[in-house]
Amino acid sequence: MGQQVPLLDCHRRDSVESIIGSVREFQVTDNGVEGLLRFASVSKAQWNMVREGHVTDVSVGVSILEEIYIPEGEAEYIDGREWEGPLNLATEWMCLEVSLCPIGADDEARYGAGTRGLCGQRIK
Repeated sequence: MGQQVPLLDCHRRDSVESIIGSVREFQVTDNGVEGLLRFASVSKAQWNMVREGHVTDVSVGVSILEEIYIPEGEAEYIDGREWEGPLNLATEWMCLEVSLCPIGADDEARYGAGTRGLCGQRIK
């Protein structure tokens, strides 16, 4: 971990103007993967929306490098967790981008409460 990926507005990849910052300092924790959101100076409006608590959700764009299929009625134990089918489970993936979203698909993918610096938010 430790690479930097773009922080985008709602997975928009059509323009450099869609980049509102970057995500750095990735860490694997007991809660999953965390990173530090850094907002570009031109993205003050988006930073204020996060800082004021109006935007709380993030979403991750990934490239799946390896996955397994668990058929219906079967289960697999992976890293101490049980997964029940039917399910395609990504066992190896690479983060391509993180996006601010008005409503994220995963309730666990949100920015954390701790502010770091003038324009950083820890996400998990």
